[in-house]
Amino acid sequence: MKLKFLILSLIILCTGILNDATIQEDKTSILCSGKWYISSMQSGEMTIEVPDDKRDNMWMNFFKDGKHEVMASGNIKKGSWKFSKNKDSLVFNTQGGEIKYMKLRGLNKKELKLTFVDGGEKINISLDQNK
Repeated sequence: MKLKFLILSLIILCTGILNDATIQEDKTSILCSGKWYISSMQSGEMTIEVPDDKRDNMWMNFFKDGKHEVMASGNIKKGSWKFSKNKDSLVFNTQGGEIKYMKLRGLNKKELKLTFVDGGEKINISLDQNK
């Protein structure tokens, strides 16, 4: 009886680990599927919708090798990214050695939603893959 319980527990544990790895791989595939253009930003009560003609200058690009690029204010910044241990956040290492954390609020094939803190202020950004 104990052996059956041990085998069943082992199967359940391995299945959970494999499902977690599959979910993580799916998130990575979606995240790395192309450029994510910023569509809106929210800080406190203020929401800014990014006009279509400005979206070419505000995007994020993720690569499966752990590298990323961010276009803001006409400058491309490069660095690396990974999922945090809790898998609900992204950890960014910038070229300057700065580490930034962004909470993953939503991710599907159409939309990416992130939250981060900058200067003590919580900022929500929404991105999509349409220019």
